[in-house]
Amino acid sequence: MGRDERDRVRQTPACAGRRARWSPSAAPSGPETRLRYNVHRYYDPETARYTSPDPLGLAPAPNPDTYITNPHSVSDPLGLAAVDENDVTWGGRVTYQPTDHLGRAKGVFAILDSSMMGGKTNPQYDPVGWVTGRGYNRAHLLGAQLGGSNKDPRNFVTMHQYANTPIMRDLEGQVRKAVDAGEIVHYRVTPHYDGQRPPPQGRDHRGLRQQGIPVPAQGLEQRNEPPQHLQQEEVTDPMTNALEQLSRLLPRPDGVEPKDWDSVRRQLGTDLPADYKAFVDTYGGGYVDAYLWVLEPGCANEFYDLIDADEERAEAYEELWDGGEEKPAELDGTGARLIPWASTDNGEFLFWLARPGQDPDEWTVMVNEARGPWWEHLDMGFSQFLAAALTGEVRSEILSDSFPTSPHDFRSSADFV
Repeated sequence: MGRDERDRVRQTPACAGRRARWSPSAAPSGPETRLRYNVHRYYDPETARYTSPDPLGLAPAPNPDTYITNPHSVSDPLGLAAVDENDVTWGGRVTYQPTDHLGRAKGVFAILDSSMMGGKTNPQYDPVGWVTGRGYNRAHLLGAQLGGSNKDPRNFVTMHQYANTPIMRDLEGQVRKAVDAGEIVHYRVTPHYDGQRPPPQGRDHRGLRQQGIPVPAQGLEQRNEPPQHLQQEEVTDPMTNALEQLSRLLPRPDGVEPKDWDSVRRQLGTDLPADYKAFVDTYGGGYVDAYLWVLEPGCANEFYDLIDADEERAEAYEELWDGGEEKPAELDGTGARLIPWASTDNGEFLFWLARPGQDPDEWTVMVNEARGPWWEHLDMGFSQFLAAALTGEVRSEILSDSFPTSPHDFRSSADFV
């Protein structure tokens, strides 16, 4: 699939705004319904779903109405999604070593070709050493986008949240480019442990190159600035509606102190959206539905500090883009900036797209996958997106299929210190 087709999106109405949706542009659409015909079924860009179930039933995917998982690498011209690979060995092309006596993954060897590419990162296993609230990710040895399993314990280790990007993403991006160019890549990944400690201290990757990859430092400089009480700013109606909806959906923690937003503005070089500030002054940063971490400036939990994340993400992406990874189109030549406001246990990040001269309340949301260059752009702000995601009115194709949960849950980041 070419870049022009991947970048073809529709701005469609949603309950709380508009979201950018990919649609199969080769398929004809009707002027009255705007549905796109894919031989066996009609695709609706407004809901990002087919209007009828897959004729193949539940064999291709648990959701019979969904489109393919990654439109950057997979297509579905007939309206019949590719069947999921139930054999984690891909017919003998992938070999996972047995776990050790502590249950830790020991390594994987794979012979990679183009038929194995394009899976969605969606871990469904908590590896040995996994602890919530420590900045860890459920990390694949063989990434899902390279054909790795999302379920097999032999494919998972506990690693720091920044290990996915840029370290693993850069390396696996080189492997992916070689495979996409028609090469067959022999790829081996071996985690190294420090005695009985569960999280590996590094991994050897042998494929396009051989290199030991150290785990990034697990501690970040912590900012604990005394909060000051400020008057909460008024917000516009869409934001107010979304914030009210969030207050009904998420339990509110006690003892949250308002932030010194003047200090935050000086550190970031910009103000932040009013709805985000109102949310943080009410809830603080925290863990939503046991998956998504709302970042917070001056967070008591050093792993989920927005200012630290802003600095680290800017450096990480600059390294990736200088190394040849394609920037999202929204950043090309515009002077726009990405500011992170959430991360996930699987390594995805959610950002504001901050364009020059634009009021922060007009910033929109961008989502980036954990181990690759797939981005979503949603034409709505922080609170609108979060409320719509929790109610199911908006569904990200990048975020985990297990998000959101019911009933909803919110735990303060400080609870995990």
